[in-house]
Amino acid sequence: MWQGFSVKCLSVMLALIASVLIWSNDARAQVAPCPYGGPSPGYRVVGQTPAGNGVGSVLLCEPVYEEQSQQAPQQDEYRRPPPPPPTPKVYTDAYYSVVVHPDAVKVWASASRFTLEGAQKDSLAYCTKMMGSGCRIAVSGANNTVYVYKLPDGSLITTGGEWSVDKAKILKNCEQLIRCAKADTINSHPIATEVGAPINDVGYYVIPENNAELFNRFGAIAWTGSGKKIWTSGGHKTRTEAESAAIALCQKSQGAAGQSCKTAIVAGNSQMIVWADKQKNIQFDADFPAADNITPKLNWEYFSNICKSKKPKCTLKHVIDVRQSGAFEKTL
Repeated sequence: MWQGFSVKCLSVMLALIASVLIWSNDARAQVAPCPYGGPSPGYRVVGQTPAGNGVGSVLLCEPVYEEQSQQAPQQDEYRRPPPPPPTPKVYTDAYYSVVVHPDAVKVWASASRFTLEGAQKDSLAYCTKMMGSGCRIAVSGANNTVYVYKLPDGSLITTGGEWSVDKAKILKNCEQLIRCAKADTINSHPIATEVGAPINDVGYYVIPENNAELFNRFGAIAWTGSGKKIWTSGGHKTRTEAESAAIALCQKSQGAAGQSCKTAIVAGNSQMIVWADKQKNIQFDADFPAADNITPKLNWEYFSNICKSKKPKCTLKHVIDVRQSGAFEKTL
């Protein structure tokens, strides 16, 4: 009797030890006696222990992890609203207007506007408020980038708008020669707006500061068309003032012959270049300095080397900064 009981007890103990060892294996392969003696939520039957010596078999189960991901969401998740769909957008034309004034070296502009009329009206209004009469629209349109260039004669030229042969030629060489300098860039590209959103026609503006750097400084050279003398003036606010001052100095020097005095060249915020060709004919030109803040000596050497490299060669006579005030008589 005790011998049989011992065998039964030993069998049960071995079965329990085996189940504990199996349960302690990797969680992904846990196998143990089913918690409730059979199939239950979260577990599935994978086998059973062998029966014998009066001990019945025990069902073995393993957890079903996949079912955990399918559990119902928590209560607060039911209350969370779904994210709103993205609002569709449309692209509308962006209008611009660029205004110039003959006495200024900068521009007034209104860009990224919903109407052309609004851009033109505001750009003209800001220029007129600062400069008075003389403002004009240089270029206007939609969906473009406008580049503004300064020319040595004191005028401004822009890309876009109406094209002429001279304008196209100047702009073609603008990035290669010193004869023009980029002054500003106006961007006005299509505007993205949400469907149904109110239209706010504000855009952006280019309004220069009203200080000394806004204004051109003009200079002029007068001469009789021959002879060894020229008369210069500089530092004037307008072309007319510069020409009148140079002509007056020429006439004063020439006396009775002053009627032959005429304007040779007018320039703005740049330099007037005087040189003689191989036949000693006097030529007049305008150009910007070789570099910002360059010394007069180095600037002279720069233009002198240009003259020497010309074919045929030329001889540099004078380099005159029109921004310097005064009127002078110079010898050729």
